[in-house]
Amino acid sequence: KTIATSTYPPFATSTLLQAAATIYGWKSDKTMRVAQSLYQSGAITYHRTDSVHIVPEFVQLIRNHVTGYGTKYLPTQPNKFASKKQSQEAHEACRVTDLVVTQVSDADQNKLYQTIWKRTVASQMAKLEQASSSAEFEVKGHILAASGSKVIFDGWRKVWDYGTLSDTELPVLIVGEKVKAIQITPTQKFTEPPNRYTSNSIIKKLEEQGIGRPSTYSSILKTLEDRKYIDHKKKNIAATDLGIKVTDFLVESNFCFIDVGFTAGLEEKLDQIAQKKVDKLTVLTEFWDRLKKDIEAGKGVRNKLSVTSFNCPKCNSSLLKKQGRFGEFFACSKYSTKKDEGCDYTANIGDDGKPIAKIKAAYKESAILCKNCKEPLIIRQNKKGGEYLGCRNWRDRSCAGFFDTEGKKIEFKKKNKKKTW
Repeated sequence: KTIATSTYPPFATSTLLQAAATIYGWKSDKTMRVAQSLYQSGAITYHRTDSVHIVPEFVQLIRNHVTGYGTKYLPTQPNKFASKKQSQEAHEACRVTDLVVTQVSDADQNKLYQTIWKRTVASQMAKLEQASSSAEFEVKGHILAASGSKVIFDGWRKVWDYGTLSDTELPVLIVGEKVKAIQITPTQKFTEPPNRYTSNSIIKKLEEQGIGRPSTYSSILKTLEDRKYIDHKKKNIAATDLGIKVTDFLVESNFCFIDVGFTAGLEEKLDQIAQKKVDKLTVLTEFWDRLKKDIEAGKGVRNKLSVTSFNCPKCNSSLLKKQGRFGEFFACSKYSTKKDEGCDYTANIGDDGKPIAKIKAAYKESAILCKNCKEPLIIRQNKKGGEYLGCRNWRDRSCAGFFDTEGKKIEFKKKNKKKTW
């Protein structure tokens, strides 16, 4: 029988990210960065969209272009595509702005531009047609099957030429005909875990679950990577030890952010607020009540999971195992930066799992004395490697001051945080 394969719709953000990940192996933030540069140069329409609609005027331009491949590639009526649930139709689909332009100068921009150009044109082309055939064979009560296909008409694949289409044809068979098995190769398979997510499949999953919006897909993955919760191993995404610990904590405390239904439901309620279907304060009150309850429950779970059998050498309280920027460490359960309100004890974790006192780095003193406490000023380094002087007591605010290498006080100007529009 002949099977007609439906045409791909033009790009929404999610499908653009998936295509770039599949074809070029790009991470979502790189795809969005390149798309942003194309948008700013006027080469494509807005790239943060979940619409698959193209304005009729441009659809007609696409159809005029398609006739150049032959009239058989042009459908009788323009192809129309249904938007997914919760789609916001504020923008068109992501498409090129000028069909005459087939490439741009920058290498990465050109790769993505040509992909968008091909998808834009292919969305208004005829369907791909394949001749499909199948056969079943009975062997000692067991049914074996084989299938094959052959491309009859390439249709939209004339332009969208990524990947290969291979023909697997079956020989001509007659019902009731006896065939001889040339070779039988038995194989044994075991249950395997699901494949790891890729940049392609994770975005598809987010879209299916209703989590995030076109403008947040790439930032979700980038935030997880920046916080060292996930790591990319070739094309696969793997959770780090820190990511697994954070997830275990969220699951243990039943935190609302780990509840997919809660997150997707909140997205929907935000849309309803924008449409004036629900009251903003009602939604915010419900969210705050749940969040406040989960934070309190989370504090108890955190202490329960992090408490150790070691006691603080300063106050004899229990030591907690905590996670910092540079890994795990011990801290007193009554830890506070204010000396009169708690204990400031922290320690590293030794190879045997026991606390090891932190060794403070030796200060390099200068010959210049602090004008307040008369202590030698300490030579410090800034982020750029330059040197400056600071008093060793500046943390107590008794000598809050910084100086250049000649002892002249450095004045810091407060940044104006007021936004101007």
